[in-house]
Formats: sequence, C-alpha cells, structure tokens
Amino acid sequence: MKLHLIPLSLLALSIAANPIAGPHPGPEAAALAGPGPNPIAEPIPNPGPGPDALAGPGPGPESEPEAEPEPEPESFPPSQLFKRADKTCRVYTGDGNVACRTGAGTGYSVKYRVSASYRFGVRCKANGSNVMGNRVWDWIPGWGCWISAYYTRPADGTRSCETGVPWC
Repeated sequence: MKLHLIPLSLLALSIAANPIAGPHPGPEAAALAGPGPNPIAEPIPNPGPGPDALAGPGPGPESEPEAEPEPEPESFPPSQLFKRADKTCRVYTGDGNVACRTGAGTGYSVKYRVSASYRFGVRCKANGSNVMGNRVWDWIPGWGCWISAYYTRPADGTRSCETGVPWC
C-alpha cells in the first residue's frame, strides 16, 4: 500500500473550490418560513427562570413577613450531658511503630503504623491473638482498626488503657 502525501495548502484550496454538497434552502423554503428572520438562525431565548428566581419572592402585597423563629427548649440541659464514650489512649512501646490491624489479631493486614506520639480513642476491647501474653485488642473507631492492648496506655499515663472500656 502506497501512501500519497498531499501538502496541506493544496488540500485547503481543494476544499474551498469544491464546497461540500448538501441540501440548501431555496426561495420556496424562505416563503414557507414566513416573514421575518429565519427562526433557525436566531438564538433561542432561555425559557427557564432568570437569575432572580432563586432569590424567592420579593416584598410585595402578596408576600407576608416571616415569623421570628422561637428557640427550641434544650433537650439535654448541660448537667445531663453524657461523657464521651471513647477512652483516650496512646501507644506505649520502645520503638513506637505499632501495627493498627483490620482485625483483632496478628493474622490481619496492617492498615496503619502508629508511633508513640499519636493519641487515639478506644471504643471497646475484644479478645484476639496473643501478643506477649496479652490477648486483648483495642478497637480504634476513628481509624477503623485494632491495636494490641500490650502496646497501649492511657493518655494520662496510668497503667491500663482498658480499665473502664467495655467489651465489644
């Protein structure tokens, strides 16, 4: 197969000399369209609402003033607010590189690596794989993963992060 290359300037001259054939309206089409400009050639006005339609009805005789909203009574007075359910804990380990896993066990995949500087909320605890004699794992809802209780301590520095944490 042999390709023929045509210079672009010759191609443009060829197209200009031979316009694309097709139906062209004649005088009969103009007579059928009626007097005035051709409706196809004129821009069609937007039949939708204008930019002021989103603002709502303006002041006028048909609009009534809106009533002032009344404050709702407090459903929980401040003295009855509940304490946050999560216990704030931190990683407690020498290297500060603890796996937060997709399940309560070492067989689950690692979702995050957590250093000793991170603080997190523990929602509940569950039994899982044994890590250094500890089978308890803490659920971290903010990250959606589990950390072995062997590596966690309360943020206040006391001994056990799991004290007061419910079982899942």
